[in-house]
Amino acid sequence: MKLYKKIFFLALFAMVFVCAAPQEAEKAAQEGMGFFLNSIPDSMLDEYGFSSKEQLANCSLGMSFQLKAIVPEKLRAYTNEDTVASISQDTDTWYFAIVSAEKNIAILSVAKVDEKWQAVSLGNVLLASQLQNIQKTWANERGFEPQVIVSYQARQYFFHIPQLNKENLTVIELHAKQAIDYHYVSALDQVAENLWQEVQKNMQQREYEVLPVEDAAAFNATRQVLNLPQRYQKYNQWCWAGCSEAIFNYFGKNVAQERIAQEGTRGLNIWNWLWGVTNNPYRKGIRELLSTWGLRSSGVNSRLSYNALQAEINSGRPVVVRWGWDNGGGHFVVCKGLSGSTSYVMDPWSGPTVKSYNWLCRGNGHTWTSTLKVSR
Repeated sequence: MKLYKKIFFLALFAMVFVCAAPQEAEKAAQEGMGFFLNSIPDSMLDEYGFSSKEQLANCSLGMSFQLKAIVPEKLRAYTNEDTVASISQDTDTWYFAIVSAEKNIAILSVAKVDEKWQAVSLGNVLLASQLQNIQKTWANERGFEPQVIVSYQARQYFFHIPQLNKENLTVIELHAKQAIDYHYVSALDQVAENLWQEVQKNMQQREYEVLPVEDAAAFNATRQVLNLPQRYQKYNQWCWAGCSEAIFNYFGKNVAQERIAQEGTRGLNIWNWLWGVTNNPYRKGIRELLSTWGLRSSGVNSRLSYNALQAEINSGRPVVVRWGWDNGGGHFVVCKGLSGSTSYVMDPWSGPTVKSYNWLCRGNGHTWTSTLKVSR
């Protein structure tokens, strides 16, 4: 994982807060969110599976966060720096906690500069972590220890606080029946409940995997990565042969890639099926190739859900993933592990790949279209 500066992707809708912070500071904070959204490089959008900034802005993660003012003295107990007491409204600097489901926290600094309120800086934010933690928060039934990201200017005061919950923050109490993201709520706890419903709806609409609370064990599970070796395809069309070789080797079968290719396409450097046999030219799919050397497998014309993929990995079974390219054609990779929302992939072309589960499903111009589940 990498840390990226000046990135956050929250498109905050109109909210009315009861707070000592001046309206100008609140307005600057909201405008600052738009600035950080626009500062995200396109390469990062691709890396995490977004096709555009508009898609990122409209996804549930950008719609369902809250902005809350912090009384900095409340954080004094977490640092030995006495200067933390000087960070207050008297210095014309405000800090806003950006919170999802009361657990996913980042801190935005807003200051008065040349008589104007400006969003000064949002600290380093791990985009992948933000994408994953929105699921972890509720999958762990609010037991998640949040990652606290502080503004660049404030980091010398706040440091990294491993456990920070709403009792550690002075938050804004909302008026009864106040509209938040088009939901009407009557208490602070209900904000998270209502927003999470919106999060799930929006994530499902955009084909992101949503983990219900009862699946907490999936995210609490220890990292599970199978000892499947990295194998590289010998020719540009032999991804199917490279994947097959890695799977054979994982199950203790020493079958050379050239032998696999001879069986699969009579040695021709051409694409192949995930399953099935055809002629002119001859193609024998991966399922049939695995069967030739004594391995069983079953295919489905869809991706596996997170839980289904986790079950295969936990049972010691690697999964062959077929990606369809947006511009036509396809590619085979093998998923060999999961850790939280992170997937571990044996890519016979690009090499070992560690990306989010969402990226495995859809990212960098590919879509997971079909699956081969393998066993002895």
